[in-house]
Amino acid sequence: FHPFFSDYSFVKSANSFPRQKLERWEKIVISATQQCGRGELMKIQAPVNFKNILDQINPAKGQLGLFSYEGEAQSSISGFLKSRKNSSITDIWCLVGSEGGFSVQEVENLKNLGFDPVTLGRQILRVETACLTLVSVLKYEFDLMRGDEP
Repeated sequence: FHPFFSDYSFVKSANSFPRQKLERWEKIVISATQQCGRGELMKIQAPVNFKNILDQINPAKGQLGLFSYEGEAQSSISGFLKSRKNSSITDIWCLVGSEGGFSVQEVENLKNLGFDPVTLGRQILRVETACLTLVSVLKYEFDLMRGDEP
C-alpha cells in the first residue's frame, strides 16, 4: 500500500501529514490481518508525492496497470479485466486517486506509463470505498473468492 499526495489531495506534503494517521492505518492492518487469518501483514509505505509514485512504477511484461477514474474511462473495471483474463498476468498495478480524483496532467502521466483508466460505475466513490470496490472486483474476476486461494 503506497499512499501518495496528488494535485487534488487535501494533504499536500509529508510535512503536513499527521504521523498518527500512519500509526492508525498500521493498527487497522494488524487487526484486519488477525480477523481474516492472513499469514503476513500488508506493508504500508510512508506517503510520498505523486511524482515519486510514478518513478517507482515500471510495468513489465505480464503486469497490468490500471487506475480508477471518474472522468472519461473507456471501459468498466469488469469489462476491462474480462478482456484481459486469458493473458498471462503476474502482477496488477492499481491506483486510486485522492478525494478529488486525478488531475488531467496526472491522468496523462499514467496513460504514458501504459496504465488504463477504468470506471467503477456511475457513482463517485470515496477513496476507501473505491479501494474496496476495486479489490473486490479483482478478486471476483480472477476467481480469488474461493476459500482455497493462495
